[in-house]
Amino acid sequence: MKRHILISIAACIVFLLTGCNPDVPYTKGTGMYPGDPSEDFAPILKEDDGTYRNIAKNRITYHSSSYDYNLTGQLATDGIITDSTPARIQVSDQNGVLKKREKEWLFDGKVDSKYRMRGEEVFMQLELTGRVPVVTSMELTGQVTYDPAKTTRYQVSCYGSADGESWDLIKQENGRGLPGN
Repeated sequence: MKRHILISIAACIVFLLTGCNPDVPYTKGTGMYPGDPSEDFAPILKEDDGTYRNIAKNRITYHSSSYDYNLTGQLATDGIITDSTPARIQVSDQNGVLKKREKEWLFDGKVDSKYRMRGEEVFMQLELTGRVPVVTSMELTGQVTYDPAKTTRYQVSCYGSADGESWDLIKQENGRGLPGN
């Protein structure tokens, strides 16, 4: 047993004295070809002649970890060349920004997609960025669950803003009881 311990200690000492020299460079550094430069046949990047082209067009793509994972690969290969920001909607309520899946419940057109809001003073904010379409009308459809003992008055207001700082009242409806059409 003592012999195995002595051999292990001797091996460690030999290893430390010969193999762990910090002054010996083991690589040439990041980006440096490790062999003879004349044997480097790697492709070289060269500047384009000024014409922009989509080299991914009609090719198979794989991707992950993107906001809209259903479309990102398709957008890289569809051949559409643009430098404008795509349209994007951010939805938030009194509790903060909605998750992507919950946000889409407001726009998917399904009757069984419902976003539930609780409280006496609730709001929903839609923020449109990128190529914002001209909005001429908006229809709000919902169901109200209520406590008959607390039902007295209601107010539904719609505000709009071009800069997110100053808000203009677009329409307001208020009355007694529950909101109607």
